[in-house]
Amino acid sequence: MKVLGAYQFTKAQIQKWPVWESAGLGIWIIVDATDEEYKKLFQPPNMRAYWKPSYDKHLRSVSNILDELTSTD
Repeated sequence: MKVLGAYQFTKAQIQKWPVWESAGLGIWIIVDATDEEYKKLFQPPNMRAYWKPSYDKHLRSVSNILDELTSTD
């Protein structure tokens, strides 16, 4: 449940939800306690409709992190 127009994903949600999504798990976001919003739960996952481009900066693969740690620069 998120607040329409004032929502933010937590850093943990930003990092874990795409991993879950790639494993075939769905994430549904609803923004109100209405029948219209509850209907979203019976449709395809909609997390990406609420994804903000600024969240991408928090996504790093394990290989990128290891490359940074072993870099000699």
